[in-house]
Amino acid sequence: MKRRDGWVSLILFLFFLYMTDFFPSLCYLFVDTSKLVEQLINPTIRFDHIDLEKQLLIFHTYQSIANETEVETTTGEPTNPNQKYDRKVYIYSTHQTEKYKDGKTVVDASLELARLLEEKGMKVIVELNDFSKYAKKNGFTYDELYEVSRIYLKEAIEKYGPFDYVIDLHRDGVGSAKTIVKKDNITYAKMMYVVSVAGPYADHHYDHAKQMMQLCNEQISGIGKSINKKYYTIFNQDLQKNAYLIEMGSNTNSYDEVKESLIVFAKALEKRWSQ
Repeated sequence: MKRRDGWVSLILFLFFLYMTDFFPSLCYLFVDTSKLVEQLINPTIRFDHIDLEKQLLIFHTYQSIANETEVETTTGEPTNPNQKYDRKVYIYSTHQTEKYKDGKTVVDASLELARLLEEKGMKVIVELNDFSKYAKKNGFTYDELYEVSRIYLKEAIEKYGPFDYVIDLHRDGVGSAKTIVKKDNITYAKMMYVVSVAGPYADHHYDHAKQMMQLCNEQISGIGKSINKKYYTIFNQDLQKNAYLIEMGSNTNSYDEVKESLIVFAKALEKRWSQ
């Protein structure tokens, strides 16, 4: 009887780990083998000197390690400053060097999304300050870039905000079979919301993400993947309502596929706000 109880306890424990983000986090840690080996041989991170939340943040960020590129060091302004806007949007990318397979980055995607949203009457601020350069200058590591982007987001909220919508635009790191959907001879990059359930607006963010994914899937079935809930990280989503992390495509997507998906996303956001 005791042996059976032990198996039941083990199964329940594994089920608990499955329902949290333990296994995805562990997988992300091993995505970039060369970086991982380098960290193990010559560690630059002392896990015994940082708390659990930051350790888990480090696990998540291993999925998107990329070569650094130069990014402009000016904050983007609306292309038509004289236009009257009903909504204000702030777009940034904590990992600005994340690339698509043809070399374009998530910063390029942010600028394209900004153009689409401005055409719909929204005022959009795109953050183009170089987070990596700031991190180097001020002693942050790549794994601490969320702390850097948080600084710029807080400054933007003070200067321009509060915003109706804040988007931290990323790209995923999975195989091509899981990142595309086709309709009428057009190939789209799949997208996914990442929602922290640890922040003060967790329920609101999760409900909004579900509505947005539904609106996107109504246009192109299957373009919106399931919402990825994170239990131990915040991703700056505690700073205001409607602050989201969105995985737009993957490293295996072309930029053209991403652009098609940005059109779908912009239409869904316009419809969501008009409801």
